[in-house]
Amino acid sequence: MRYYEDVPVGETLVFGEHRVGLAETAEFARAYDPRHLPDPGTAYAVGGPAASPWYACAIAAKLVADYAATEPMVGIDFVQHVRALKWHQEVRVGDLLRVEVEILNLLRYPSRDRQKGWALVRLVLISRGPQGFGQWGDDEWEEVESPALSYLTTMGVPRRTEAQQLWTVQEHEALRAADGKVIDAALRRELHLEQADPSTAQNIEVQSATMAAEPPPPAAASPSTTSRGLLKRLFGGE
Repeated sequence: MRYYEDVPVGETLVFGEHRVGLAETAEFARAYDPRHLPDPGTAYAVGGPAASPWYACAIAAKLVADYAATEPMVGIDFVQHVRALKWHQEVRVGDLLRVEVEILNLLRYPSRDRQKGWALVRLVLISRGPQGFGQWGDDEWEEVESPALSYLTTMGVPRRTEAQQLWTVQEHEALRAADGKVIDAALRRELHLEQADPSTAQNIEVQSATMAAEPPPPAAASPSTTSRGLLKRLFGGE
């Protein structure tokens, strides 16, 4: 079993498998997104009819839930606070879907459950099928893999040792500010507002050393409104 303290930044978890079926995409579209109801009279040169993009989101959520229920890291939890959701291409009937989760950074602000740590992650739903970018070969379309959708979210992992209790406003503000900067930088990179800066993706040991070496900031040095708002939406509370 691995714990929060052992999770390496930059690791990618790969899991899940789901074959897109015609009946389930039609049922989903009929109930929630009739614009994507497949036309049985339409012939498709490559692949099957396109599914609703919200169907793709639902499948990603199901694969995540199935993984969280069986993952050896007991207590792993994905919080579906979706940030920077992007649909990269259509998911079609017959495609094979899986999930890849890249760990971008470990967040330091403790949740209400001090026995759990949180990581900022990028979730990508990968689609394998003959759509989009396939090339001709032996009179057949070659299957290719490409991202169908992606978003940022948080992942909770059990701690080996309970998080230290924060006693002062300065401690709370310092950790909120540090996490807020990490989240802001990740969002900006995901939305292509700035180039990736390796200095913003520090490992937890580097952050811990920095926090230990520097005195807490004065109470007036609060995090930006953007950072505070993001952390509230990610973790809830004041």
